[in-house]
Amino acid sequence: VLLSEPSHSCEYNVLSAEEQLACLSEESKDLLLHTLFEQGSLTVSEAHLLLDDVPAEPSYEYWLTPAKLNAFLPVAKQELKAEKMLAEQAQQEQERLATLNRLNTIFQDKEAFWRKLQRDADTQSGVSYNRAVIQIKDLHAAYIVNNSLNEFVSRYRQFVKANMKRKSLFKRFEPTHSELLTEYQPAGLILLKG
Repeated sequence: VLLSEPSHSCEYNVLSAEEQLACLSEESKDLLLHTLFEQGSLTVSEAHLLLDDVPAEPSYEYWLTPAKLNAFLPVAKQELKAEKMLAEQAQQEQERLATLNRLNTIFQDKEAFWRKLQRDADTQSGVSYNRAVIQIKDLHAAYIVNNSLNEFVSRYRQFVKANMKRKSLFKRFEPTHSELLTEYQPAGLILLKG
């Protein structure tokens, strides 16, 4: 905005020593010489303090009015929206890759996950049954990602057969089990109905 709008530049002139002396009055020059002879040396800051002539800090002002800034607001809003969108897309992609990596890890170690699932089913507690539901969903997603749906159906059938007597487990499995039934029957893959 500041580049495209006119503004005044702050003129801050640095004077040489001779120019500074030329600007001083005769009284100020006498005072400086007297102090110099008495002390033997005099720094620039001491001279400024002695003369009470401390240069003011330069002030920078730009003549931008709200009306001039309003022309840039739509562009700024678009840029902000685009940045947010890119950040969201990057985060979604990062989450997707993390999920894919997690599912591939599960698939690579699927036998251990099936054993853990069976152990949770054997524990016969509500917490372990809830864990089993989450594990079966993760296994299902891992098999889908790795295009091994038939293998999952076979293992799932074995799991269902082995745990038919556990009514409490299958109560928790009911939404997942129903979902799997509707998903596989159209594809010709038939699961056992619990």
